[in-house]
Amino acid sequence: MAGGKAIWVLLILAFPLLGPATWFISGRNSTLMAPPAHC
Repeated sequence: MAGGKAIWVLLILAFPLLGPATWFISGRNSTLMAPPAHC
């Protein structure tokens, strides 16, 4: 199950990056859904 474990590791590592990335993209696309903190 090395392949499945690698996918889970990638998901766990990518999740902290996906959150701010989606907030940043949605904040840029619409001003109504702007993220609370701009970096």
